[in-house]
Amino acid sequence: YKKPLEEVKNYRIIGIMGVTGNVFVTFDDAILNPNDFVGKNVVTGLLTQNEWGMHHRMLLDGWGLTKKLKSYSALGPRANIQALIDGRADVGALVLFSPSSFDKVITPGPFKTIRATKRKFHFVNIPENMIRDYNKKTGAIFEVRKYKPGMIPGQTKAFTTFGDRLLLSAHKDFPEELAYELAKLWVKMGPIVAKVNAMGKMWDGKTLASAVEGMKDRLHPGALRAYKELGLVK
Repeated sequence: YKKPLEEVKNYRIIGIMGVTGNVFVTFDDAILNPNDFVGKNVVTGLLTQNEWGMHHRMLLDGWGLTKKLKSYSALGPRANIQALIDGRADVGALVLFSPSSFDKVITPGPFKTIRATKRKFHFVNIPENMIRDYNKKTGAIFEVRKYKPGMIPGQTKAFTTFGDRLLLSAHKDFPEELAYELAKLWVKMGPIVAKVNAMGKMWDGKTLASAVEGMKDRLHPGALRAYKELGLVK
C-alpha cells in the first residue's frame, strides 16, 4: 500500500501475543548479510503471512535487493525450508518467538527440520542501521532484535535481525465488557496453555499487557481496565 489504511484507526489492541524475530537462514558461509543475497535464490513463507513472508519481502524491496536476486519465491513456512535443505534455494526464512522479556526463544517446526539435517547453518546478520533506515524511509515500525550466542539451539554466534509484536486486536465497537473478560481470561489461561502448546509460554501477563509500551493509546479500554485490575499496568 502506498499510504496507511484508514481502517486501521478503527481497531484496538486486546493484547500482545508475543514478539518475533524474523530471520533469514542459510547453509552458505559466504552469506553474511543481506547484501550477499545478490545473485542468489531466496525463498520465504507466503506473502499473506506477515512474519513468514510479507515482512521479509518488504525489506528486500526496500533495500533494492529483490531485482538483484537470481530468484525469489514465496513457498510457505515448511516448503521454503525444504527448498533450502534440498539445495533449490540459497537463503530461507524462519520466525522465532519470545515473550516481551526476551528471556526465552520458541522455535517453530521448520527450525527443527533444518536442525535435523545435522548440517551447519547460520542466521544472516542484518546490520541495525539497515533496519532503522528502512523504518525511517517507509514509516514502518520494525523492531531490532539482538540474539546472544546460545539463545537458540545450535546458535554459536550473536546476530541481529528485525521483528515485530504479535497483536490480537478488535474493532473499536467490540464491547468493553467482553474485551475486559477476554483479557482476564487470557492472562489466566496462559500458564495452562503452556503445558500443551509452546506458544502459551509467551502468554504471561507482562507480555499480554506490554502494548502499554508505546501503544497505550491503541489499547482497547476494556483490556486496559483488566490489566490495571491485575496490577500489570499502572
